[in-house]
Amino acid sequence: AAQAELEARSLELAEARARAEQASRALEEELRHERQEHAHIMSTRIDDLEEELHRVRQEAAHIMSTRIDDFEEVKTHLADAERQLAQAEARVKDLELRIT
Repeated sequence: AAQAELEARSLELAEARARAEQASRALEEELRHERQEHAHIMSTRIDDLEEELHRVRQEAAHIMSTRIDDFEEVKTHLADAERQLAQAEARVKDLELRIT
């Protein structure tokens, strides 16, 4: 009887061990799947962020280019205005010399 009980307990222990191993494998598989899914989500997010960063950099470059062009245009207008002012001042001096 003791032998039969020992064998029964041994069988129960083996079955419990088998169930524990099966549960462990299932958890490992679930964890592997979760890690893969997380890696995929993170990879997609990184790709999206890199794309957004590229777009923002292009937009910033365009804005800076436009501002530089605008600045150059303002410089040209300023140089023209300074030339016109110098010409006007020269005319005024010429007129002042003629008057005196």
